[in-house]
Amino acid sequence: ISNKKKMLFELDNIYVTLNNKPLIKNFTTRILQKDTIAIVGPNGSGKSTLLKVFLQRLKIDSGNLKKGDFKIGYFDQHREMLNDDKTIMHTFCPNGGDRVILDDGRNMHVFGYLKNFLFPREYLDKKIGALSGGEKNRIALALLFTKKVDCLIMDEPTNDLDIPTINILEEQLTNFNGAVIIVSHDRYFVDKIAKKLFIFKKDKTIEESYQLYSQYLELEKELHELD
Repeated sequence: ISNKKKMLFELDNIYVTLNNKPLIKNFTTRILQKDTIAIVGPNGSGKSTLLKVFLQRLKIDSGNLKKGDFKIGYFDQHREMLNDDKTIMHTFCPNGGDRVILDDGRNMHVFGYLKNFLFPREYLDKKIGALSGGEKNRIALALLFTKKVDCLIMDEPTNDLDIPTINILEEQLTNFNGAVIIVSHDRYFVDKIAKKLFIFKKDKTIEESYQLYSQYLELEKELHELD
């Protein structure tokens, strides 16, 4: 790819309603290949709705949305990519063998790779269904980073993750070469990962901001105290 950053999404004045209620008004933005963006705002404000627009699971009511030609990896709270009946080994090597190829092109033994996600060797033959919630999260993350994708879309990725797993996730995202779009309330995580915020406002507009999420929260708190 040349130095010109690839355009992933171009949104022009989009408007989205759900059950006749406006959720997103007049939003215009461009998302480029290396952008790391956190979508923040109160619960129920439409953050996951915006993700669904990016994932093309939800149509916009008006405006224009252009999506470039690229692959998305989606990490959701329901871990829809995991199959409880498969072993860990089969999950990572569905076609046999014992190697995985990572998004940066490295070829690794499954065990060597999963060691980074805190799994001991004897886990390889375990079924996904036998894992704890936290272990499933780590497997879902590990699996995500073996996919060849240009953009990661993550809905509340740190929910249900323990501290070691959040540290692994931060490290993987920091080394990831594509764009990252996350919905999160976790201020420490967002401060570390995101270079830009999409802030859902009360009037259903979205403000783009380059401040740290914790700074934004502090300012909001001060404004509320002035009210």
